[in-house]
Amino acid sequence: MLVVATCVCAAASGSAAAAGEAACPNNERRIEQGSTYLPDCRAYELVSPPDARPLGAQGAEIAQAAVGGAAVAWMSFNPPQDTAGQSGSQEYLSRRSDSSEGWSTVSVIPPQSPEAGVNLRCPPSMYLSPSLSRGVLSDGWQSTSLQGGGHEECVEHNEPALVSEPAGWQSEPEGRQNLFLADLGEGGPQAWRLINRTPAAVMPGDAWFEDAATGEGHELNRVVFEEAAQLTGEAPAGEDLYEWADGVVRLVTFLPDGQATVGELANGLAHGEASVKAAASFTNAVSADGSRVFFTAGGNLYVRLHADREPQPGTVSPGQCVGSEKACTIQVDTSQAGGPGGGATFLTANPAGTEVFFTDAPGAGLTSDTEPGSGENLYEYEVDTGRLSDLTGDQADVRVLGYSGFGEQTDGAYHLYFVAEGTLGSANALAGRPNLYSIEGQGAVQRTAYVATLNDEDDRRDWGTATEENEASSIELLTTRTSPDGRLIAFTSTEAESIAGYDNTPVQPQECAQSSAINGSVDGLCREVFLYEAGATRPVCVSCHFGARPTGPNALGVPGSLQDRRAPAYLNRYVLDDGRVFFDSPDPLVTEDANGVEDVYEYHEGHVSLISSGTSPDPATFLDASADGTDVFFTTGQRLLPGDASDSLSLYDARVDGGFAEPAASQCEGEGCRGSTQASPAVATPATSALTGPGNLEPAPVPAIVTKPKPLTRRQQLTRALNVCKRDRTRRRRVACERTARRRYGVASAVHSHSSSHRTHRRGAK
Repeated sequence: MLVVATCVCAAASGSAAAAGEAACPNNERRIEQGSTYLPDCRAYELVSPPDARPLGAQGAEIAQAAVGGAAVAWMSFNPPQDTAGQSGSQEYLSRRSDSSEGWSTVSVIPPQSPEAGVNLRCPPSMYLSPSLSRGVLSDGWQSTSLQGGGHEECVEHNEPALVSEPAGWQSEPEGRQNLFLADLGEGGPQAWRLINRTPAAVMPGDAWFEDAATGEGHELNRVVFEEAAQLTGEAPAGEDLYEWADGVVRLVTFLPDGQATVGELANGLAHGEASVKAAASFTNAVSADGSRVFFTAGGNLYVRLHADREPQPGTVSPGQCVGSEKACTIQVDTSQAGGPGGGATFLTANPAGTEVFFTDAPGAGLTSDTEPGSGENLYEYEVDTGRLSDLTGDQADVRVLGYSGFGEQTDGAYHLYFVAEGTLGSANALAGRPNLYSIEGQGAVQRTAYVATLNDEDDRRDWGTATEENEASSIELLTTRTSPDGRLIAFTSTEAESIAGYDNTPVQPQECAQSSAINGSVDGLCREVFLYEAGATRPVCVSCHFGARPTGPNALGVPGSLQDRRAPAYLNRYVLDDGRVFFDSPDPLVTEDANGVEDVYEYHEGHVSLISSGTSPDPATFLDASADGTDVFFTTGQRLLPGDASDSLSLYDARVDGGFAEPAASQCEGEGCRGSTQASPAVATPATSALTGPGNLEPAPVPAIVTKPKPLTRRQQLTRALNVCKRDRTRRRRVACERTARRRYGVASAVHSHSSSHRTHRRGAK
């Protein structure tokens, strides 16, 4: 059970900290680095090569850690000079060696044409499997002109060609975006296979990656994509949804009567600038093994079973479809009570694709127990049995607003989190307000629990919805995180007073105002990070600086993607099954944090601990963690180790039992050094605080603040940010991005805010 806290205060003594240090197997490394304040026997390891400048500003957390740790993929607009790859390559894969060699880095993008190296509006990009052992390359696509009057085709192509198809098939259709599958070895991508296999007689089109199988033993062996070309004989005219499996491409979008239709992947990369979702990967629109695909067509929701197999001809009943050995389709939102049915909005499915959750359209009448006149209700459909349950229909005032998270335990028990207007039987919920709920279910048994009431305007990203007034709040920018087993959910909210009794009015009023980009609030209150455990009476505020007012907003971040706007978003691991939560905070939650800017923190069992140093004048940003939390990746402008020769941002791993011996010749000179080869003195108050009693934090003496020489000027930062904005396809989003960039870098600001410049998407007009 989570520890419910009322304040943050220093709790451990110097002697206790020293005892903890002595118990660490890497104690020598920690003393050498001066990193004995890190929790869990962590020590720093430098991941990125010199001057690589990985993207790490808040709002651009573009990185992916391997589920098992010891590997991380990341982006940079400044290619490292000593990595394999060509100019223009922006995506890199770093792996850890168990020997003293440390981390090595390779490019995951194959050599490109010279023209592509300078055209940053249409770079190739790689979608990676959870273990980072395989990837899908999207290569060559159309870009909208910056003037909005026409289109430019990206001229990039691979040199040499990656694949050569046999007679009767086109090899890498020129002038089009193609998709390739590759294995990622020590030296980079290899064993390329073309996914959008196009018959020789068919006019080629652009292929758009949508999602893929990612379950253990199935990583990327099934790939779902969209393509305008008719790749199969039965495909209708238009942009169709296909699945590639072992070299064979099959159409997905068949209706239950066996007729082919035009459809889209549920929560996929939808058509048009106003309907971007990009959430298919973290809402399980494709099952873990790739055999089940949820799609929409004609306003209805369907599931394609055995999507990787030969189609079953003719009409097949739902029961026969489940038992069939061939591919067939079931409509999920069919009424079972005589109503019109249809109109469902897909929320999520479980990883196996056996259970799907969705909301109905008002008046759809899907079940007999749905309250007449109620708004959008939440339903669960069991694909294998056909059982449909209305999870919210007994309340007349209910209106489900959106999805917040899902997790499943090994025994099949799940936890679904959603936000709804309606009390759902809870005395604490407020009618007409956005209430966060948890449903714990297994089989026909469900239990609904109230979590918290959120802010109508400021917290919209907690339930993945968009409005005309707040278009940036959509499911692709979801700011909640659940643990894999679903027992825990972390979320941000400005309602700290009502949830935890904390006054989150900032010390400086403008720091959390709406003007501070998309991380600001209408009422000027600062966002705080909360953690809720299933069965708890209320959430814990893990970021609240009890006894003091906040200095700025706290953050969990938004989903990232190495493919930027052209692939499903990736949910960075902020919350782990063991209760650990990683977040960014500008507040001094422990005594050693005295720099007044964002630092990376870990919360665990009622304690908060620094992951970054707390002494750099520049913000540090959490990027990702391995599934068990052994590896925690973050960026900082501070030289934490003598071997860091970079003069800009570096990517570090705070690794449990980690750390490498610094080379004997390694010397750190100048003000940019923090690490020391001399033993550090005993720490009087550790950089970990327990949430146990009253009192204010008093900053303890800290090492001299150090930074790297020659940081980028604000003008340089503005220029770089505006260049990123130019890559946005939609004028409305581009203008918003540029406005945010100028607000952030055009004037001095002590606190960096989240930006959505890396979170928009969509293809060029056809």
